[in-house]
Amino acid sequence: MIAGHKVQNSLLDEEEWKALPAYVNTKFRPAKGNRVDTYEGQFISLPLMRVEEMKFIDIECTAHLDGVAAGVAALKSFINDYRYTDGSYQAGNATTMDEFIKELLIQKRIEFWGEGLVYFDNKRLAQQIRRKDNTNYEPNAQINSKAGYVCPWLNYFILEYETHNNVACKPNPDTSGSLTVTNQ
Repeated sequence: MIAGHKVQNSLLDEEEWKALPAYVNTKFRPAKGNRVDTYEGQFISLPLMRVEEMKFIDIECTAHLDGVAAGVAALKSFINDYRYTDGSYQAGNATTMDEFIKELLIQKRIEFWGEGLVYFDNKRLAQQIRRKDNTNYEPNAQINSKAGYVCPWLNYFILEYETHNNVACKPNPDTSGSLTVTNQ
């Protein structure tokens, strides 16, 4: 019981919950619920992909394969079934692929806040990254990418040595014109 409410599958009682620091991660449980024996509790299954992530991938594929209207219908159905259960979600009335992708990414950011999944979306969809306007990034990290380009800092750098010794390895693309630095 926490604050008079029964909490299903909780390993903590009310006093333990109160003692936790702010924003502590309680997403994954130790094996067999054992929080005392390190050897026993360390064996834990970490999900590699959440069901919601699979669903968003499926919705995006639906839009690319069957058209924007089908993608919008799938997105509306998913969000209205699992988040806005009153049926009020309208997918931003997206009619183009760009509008649909923008709305899909908004919903993914809401769902996966703090989980780092936006990295893959930005790279795959060549989304612009904007860090200078109303953000808490350090001044030296306030770098904006240009729309339509994959940000250079998202690319894995391959050493020239590797390209000389491995014929299957292709050199890195020139990304020098794809970003602007706001604070120097």
